[in-house]
Amino acid sequence: MLLVKHLGPSSSKMTDTLHQGFLKLLEAMFAKEEVRVIPGSEETFQWLKEKKILFALNTGFERNFTLMLLERIGWSQIADTVVCGDEVPEGRPAPDLIFESMKRLNCQDSSRVAAVGDTQADMKAAEKAQVGFAIGVLSGAHSLKQLEACPNHRVIPSVKDLPKILSLPKEKI
Repeated sequence: MLLVKHLGPSSSKMTDTLHQGFLKLLEAMFAKEEVRVIPGSEETFQWLKEKKILFALNTGFERNFTLMLLERIGWSQIADTVVCGDEVPEGRPAPDLIFESMKRLNCQDSSRVAAVGDTQADMKAAEKAQVGFAIGVLSGAHSLKQLEACPNHRVIPSVKDLPKILSLPKEKI
């Protein structure tokens, strides 16, 4: 997209070629390298299932790559739905990934949604979607300062803290 912005529409094909090369590189890397899950994430997913809380995983990555990665870590059936960047009109910070997740989970009321993310774009998408809870997690590349600079209800150290936060009365979140 930056190439198109700076070099004009004729660079669109170059952008697509670079993107496809990047995806092939990622696939090759993840096929060989050890892939580790974020500590506490599997326990959090289990807690959500026990509480019968539907949840979606959403990512800016394309579906083929995402499914390969989920299969690799044994998570192909872990979420109620998986929404990928190539399945929506716009990626984050647009709210499209959240809206598509809601659609697939048959949720019409965004105030009943908790959006959890580790980037500023995640928090901005949550704000645009007008979710009930926007929760930043310090497991990614963004710092506490960066996440707190965005509209959110809470920033937590780890996804393993999510059950504790979601168990609080709404006015305490």
